[in-house]
Amino acid sequence: AETMRSFLSGMAREIGMTIINGPTIVSFKEFSQDPEAGLSGMVIIAESHIAFHTWPEKSFAYVSIESCRPFDSSLARAFFKGRLMVDEILDTRQDMRDWMPA
Repeated sequence: AETMRSFLSGMAREIGMTIINGPTIVSFKEFSQDPEAGLSGMVIIAESHIAFHTWPEKSFAYVSIESCRPFDSSLARAFFKGRLMVDEILDTRQDMRDWMPA
């Protein structure tokens, strides 16, 4: 859990966001009999939030960076690859301003 807490706060700093609260990490092992239960975590930033969810049994993690302020996604990808052992990153960037009401 401490590794993921460090990951979330480091990611926020790396892309120039302002941490307001957290990071908070939840281990689903506390709520499940499944020994493969994963972790979820979130850090609230002034610009929105950064969250992750893990599925260890599938060797899969989902990281979401939501921000109303643009940021350099290449910095986020490099930070992710440098901190966590990943083979592939699927980047599905979407600008929140494209779907928010005016």
